[in-house]
Amino acid sequence: MPNVPSNKVKFVGLLGALFFLALATVWVRTATVKRTYQYVQNERSLKQLERDYQRRRVEWLRLTTPERLEKMALALNLHAPKAGQLIRYASSPKTSKK
Repeated sequence: MPNVPSNKVKFVGLLGALFFLALATVWVRTATVKRTYQYVQNERSLKQLERDYQRRRVEWLRLTTPERLEKMALALNLHAPKAGQLIRYASSPKTSKK
């Protein structure tokens, strides 16, 4: 009976399939751990960027307070413009549709 596989051939085939399944499981687990590590790193970076943004926003708001700007202007001997010093330019004419 040469067409009927023996128990030994079945066992080797089953062992090969089991080995392939184990190898695939290890690969999936490794890939999952790697992706999780990248996710955590990205999450940390995002939180750091958000903290930096908040810190810079607060600094910007502190630097641009009207009181501080007025104080700096006086220190630099700058004054509010007088009536004749302002020049206003007309906005560009709008084209009318016909």
